[in-house]
Amino acid sequence: MREMAEAMKRQADAADRMLQHIQGDRDDRPQGYRARDAEEWIQELEKLFKVLRCSDEHKVQYALYMLASEAENWWKGARQLMEAHGTQLTWENFKIVFFEKYYPVSVRNEKEIEFMQMKQGDMPFEEFIAMYEELTFHLIGSIMLMRHGRLCMSRRL
Repeated sequence: MREMAEAMKRQADAADRMLQHIQGDRDDRPQGYRARDAEEWIQELEKLFKVLRCSDEHKVQYALYMLASEAENWWKGARQLMEAHGTQLTWENFKIVFFEKYYPVSVRNEKEIEFMQMKQGDMPFEEFIAMYEELTFHLIGSIMLMRHGRLCMSRRL
């Protein structure tokens, strides 16, 4: 019984911390299409969620609260499609549909080509490493997104 009370208190504390953070973050909401912004926004959310020890449900609700303008309008349609296909609204599923919209395959393919053609040339070493790390970040995100998408699709079959 005591463990259950402690768990409930931790959840309430996390919700309070999240609410305080939300009130200061409203200007950072995604409003439209920019692939790098989408990635950075999700990364920042995930860092926050880790610190706050958010449940999956809280992660989704916080992300939805943060959407604005075109992104908020997009979500209304995306949610209906998810519900029509019987897709659960989890944090992982939200990220998949979010990245499908705001980090499309065409952008991912461009980053892959850029990575494959990358050469240092006259570029200072530090700058080359920074570019390498940036492109690697994009590729790792793309690979994880593709793997997760394939896993979700195989579960539906």
